[in-house]
Order: sequence, then structure tokens, then C-alpha cells
Amino acid sequence: MKYKYFTMRILSCLCLIAGSLLLSSCAHLSDYQEYSEEYVDSEDIITDQEIKRVEQIKLNSTGMLKKAFGVEEHHRKLTLKETKQWLGILSERFKKSGLSVGDFEDRVLERINRDLEIINAFNKKLDQAKNSEKDAAFKLCKQNELLEVISGSEDIVSEYIDDMVHGILPEEFEESLSKITTLERNKADEMISGSFRPTCFKGAILTMLATLSGERANASKLNLSGKHNPAWVNHGIVFHSMPMPGKINKSSIHPDFESFTYFYKDASSPSQGELVFPHSGYFPDGQGVRKPHKGLSNPEDCSSWVFHRILNAPYSVTSYDVMQFYRIKTGVGVRDGIYAQTPEFGWLNAGFIPALKPNVKAFIKPGDIICLRRPEEQGRVVRNRNYGISGHVAIALFATDTHIIALACTRDVPLMEGVGIQKLSLEGEKNSDLMIFRRK
Repeated sequence: MKYKYFTMRILSCLCLIAGSLLLSSCAHLSDYQEYSEEYVDSEDIITDQEIKRVEQIKLNSTGMLKKAFGVEEHHRKLTLKETKQWLGILSERFKKSGLSVGDFEDRVLERINRDLEIINAFNKKLDQAKNSEKDAAFKLCKQNELLEVISGSEDIVSEYIDDMVHGILPEEFEESLSKITTLERNKADEMISGSFRPTCFKGAILTMLATLSGERANASKLNLSGKHNPAWVNHGIVFHSMPMPGKINKSSIHPDFESFTYFYKDASSPSQGELVFPHSGYFPDGQGVRKPHKGLSNPEDCSSWVFHRILNAPYSVTSYDVMQFYRIKTGVGVRDGIYAQTPEFGWLNAGFIPALKPNVKAFIKPGDIICLRRPEEQGRVVRNRNYGISGHVAIALFATDTHIIALACTRDVPLMEGVGIQKLSLEGEKNSDLMIFRRK
């Protein structure tokens, strides 16, 4: 089982690399391409001293920065509350099932194997889609990480099923949610806030509930009632949904696709149904999957978290927009000559001042916005030559000679995901274009 899980992780990583190459042609439209940092050593781990400094900044924060810290804290509290609620439902239904833990585990693992078969078929279908099939929903589904979630849930089931069916949340996860989240890549195997495992843990809960609902049940057959109403995906912070591609027939993907745990369809769903996914606060296209009534419970990408969730931008502002604004205002680098006429530029210009070649350590103040434009592998972003192919946006807290400590919403599958404190290495970003902005 462990070998199979390891193999699936390798295959998934290969798929991610291939996918990132395909996305490079349209990277200016979003911050989709996720960040996988090559320069990672012990210095990239957030120290106790740095956490104390962050806590002091939080204590003294006002305005936008206070709001950002509040959003991070509220997200943790809601996640803890809802995860416990889901485990309570699971425990209650498991007791009523009359199954032994061993028999139930066998059934859950059998479902996971089928789900792996279906998600591989689905991802393959997306890879082979014709241009005529690539609608807006296709573009969202293309960014799913369910292969990693399902593979990871297999490991979760093997390790935690006895506690889960008795409604017990892993102690280390609950404890981690009591303090500010740290986004570190060295804790991929730990069940703590900020690693990717909690996202897989949520997927395992959904898989267990679907198993108890019947052999062919999917996410829309969970028969939740009360405040867990049939449209639960439209209200909670643990799960979200996005429309299935409207121009790809489900039966052409897999004959048993509607038994896929993560397929969802109710009266309010589009005719093609939806794809449910667990998350810990992040999705690569926050604007594309946003449901206005969900508010804080929506997953965000790095830039939508900063500009939409924290700063209430009326437009979808990405790192590409920020880069164009910076280059036009500073007069440095290649740029789009007509970008200054866009509403995004007007909004940024009304609220931010770009810094030209500052000393990072001396200049950065809590609440500054940092934007990175990143190159293709082995490449370099040179302002007079290119734009880079992806980006990252975060709220700076402070800087040292070697790092920037920031509040961010980010993900690096299968290592980390969440909203919290991120430590960005200046050495690791030496080939990126770093831009710093201060609010007016």
C-alpha cells in the first residue's frame, strides 16, 4: 500500500511538471502555476524568534494588516469547527452501520482504488480535450489536485481510521489550529495546519461518508440534513465545488463516473454536475471558483486573497497586473503601452506607490505588498526582456538579510497548503523579479 501511494505521488509530480509547461503560454492571465522552490534548506524554516516577531506585529497591527491577521485566525477557527462536525457525522453513521473497523477500512480502500482509476481517466480526458471542449469549467477542472488528495487519503485511512470513525481529530492537527499557521515545506508528512495532509484528511472523511452511503454513492448522496443541507458544498469552509466541463460527456470519461466520490449534482447544479474538492484555503483561480455568498469560506489564490479578500478590490488583480503597474509607474522594463488605460491600473494607481530598487531589509514595513514574477525553469526574469511565466503576491511583515516573512495564501502540492506565515528566500528568488509596494 505504501509503495502504491509513493508511486502515485511520483506520477502526480510528473503530471504537474508537464502541465506547467502547457500553462506558460497563458500565464499572464493568472497566477496559476504553483511555486516549487528549488532552494530550500534549514534557513527556510520559520524560527521561534521569527514567530515571536510576527506575534508582536499582529498585536500592534491596525487597518488592513489587522484584517489580514483576523482572516487567518478566523479561517483556522472555522476549519476546526467544521472538521469536528464532519467527524461527528461520520462517527454517528459508522455506529449505525454495524460494520467492524476492519471491514469498513476494506470498503473504503476499495472505493479509493476506484476513485484513483476515475480521476486518472478524468485527468487524461482533460489532457486530450479538443479546443472546442475547453470551456471555462474545463479550465477550472484542469487545475484540480484530486489525484494527490485521493492518493493522500489512502495513507490517512491506514493511519487514522480507528480514531476517525470514533469522531476523534488527530491531536497534532487540533493543536496546530490553535496558533498561527506556518507554511513550511519540511512538514509534508505531519498532520498539522499548513501541510497538505489536512486537505487529504478532509478528502478521507468525504470518502468514508460516501462509502457508508452506498457502493455507488457520490458526494451528492450523503443525505445531510439540518444546517448540513443538501447544498452543503455552497456553505462550508472545508469543501468547495466547481462546474464539470460542459462540453465533455461524463460517460466518455469513465463508465462509472457518477459513482466517483467527488462528483456532485443537486437541483442548483449546472446540468453537467460539479466536481467537489477539499481545500485548506487555496485554489489556483480564486476568482474563477468564487461563490459570493460563501465569503471567507471561498478558497483563494495568492493574489485574490490579498486584493479581493483583504483589500476588497473591485477587479480581479493578479501578479501580471501588479507587474504592469510597477513597470509603467517606474518606467523600467518592457510593458504593455495601453495597460495604463485599464481599470485594474486605475485601482492600483489610486492606492499604491511602487518602490524602486530598495534595500529590502531596511525598506520593508509591515503591510507592504510584495509581488514576484517568476521565470520558467532554469530561466530568469529580466525586466527589459520578459514578464516571467507565473507569480506570487503576499503581505510583507518584515525582512532580514536573507528572507522576507509574509502573510500569504499559497500551496505547493504535496508539501503545503494554507493561509498563514510564509518565509520567502531571497536566494531562492534570485532569478525572479521582486517588486514592493506601499499603500498611499
